[in-house]
Amino acid sequence: IQFAESIVKAEPSNFGFRSLLASVYARDRQFEKARQAYQEAAKLAPKAPEPQLGLARVALAQQKDEEAIRYLQGVLKVQPDHPSAVLLLTGIAARLGRYDLAAATLEGSLKVAPAQTSLAAVLAEVYVRAGRFDEAIARATEILTLNPEMTTVLVIRAQAYLAKRNGESAIKDLTTVVRLHPKDAAAHAYLARGYAVQGRVAEAKAAYQEAIKLNPKEDEAFANRAA
Repeated sequence: IQFAESIVKAEPSNFGFRSLLASVYARDRQFEKARQAYQEAAKLAPKAPEPQLGLARVALAQQKDEEAIRYLQGVLKVQPDHPSAVLLLTGIAARLGRYDLAAATLEGSLKVAPAQTSLAAVLAEVYVRAGRFDEAIARATEILTLNPEMTTVLVIRAQAYLAKRNGESAIKDLTTVVRLHPKDAAAHAYLARGYAVQGRVAEAKAAYQEAIKLNPKEDEAFANRAA
């Protein structure tokens, strides 16, 4: 800390040194000093994302979610596809149950840089959590057109199908998942739900028993998902 303070004292107008000092304060959990240093760095380079990201992280460390959201939105206003800001804001929004905010954040990033498959998959999952099942299916289908055996996305689309009581389509996706990953307990549990929706009781029971065999804790997880 003393070294960082000394170089800032020697060159107070150096943006990099101010940012370094702020990060050192933050690592030492001196959050008010970190906040002040990041604010000074922001004055030196108003369009630079680093100070706003730093201020957001400080706010998160102090459990000030709304403040963190404002700083991150400031970054994304200038650079909608900034990776760290997108992931941080999406995570905060999802944790708070604000799925529309999470979706809007991801949509803004994908509009600028549409080839981000991993973010597109996260967006499909956020749509499911938001109850926007048709959008989840559409987004997942776009991804699977290029990557037909991307199992995480197959599971997401299956969840959306199950929410719409479309057991047949869910079974098709989940059968592919368990073929590729036969020890995926969650996939077997979802498959059991798909069979149940279709009234295929014996197959539902067999899939559910396989899920429990692979992971005894899947019993509780299955109940939570059903709820």
